[in-house]
Amino acid sequence: MKILREVTSWDMDFQPNHDYLLNDNGHMVAYRKMGTSEWLFRKTPSKLFSKARRQFIQLKEPLPIIP
Repeated sequence: MKILREVTSWDMDFQPNHDYLLNDNGHMVAYRKMGTSEWLFRKTPSKLFSKARRQFIQLKEPLPIIP
């Protein structure tokens, strides 16, 4: 698993970037809204998560406990 922080520079003011928890297959398991510390977990991993045309950095912080 890895944590990615989106750092995409958007042309719109209302498009925030978030942090994403991805499993080893690249599917999104949870996300954390910008400016918060709470992870929002999905019932099933999202296979629709795409990194296309977006920029990310990998965070080196402890992985959250998955409920």
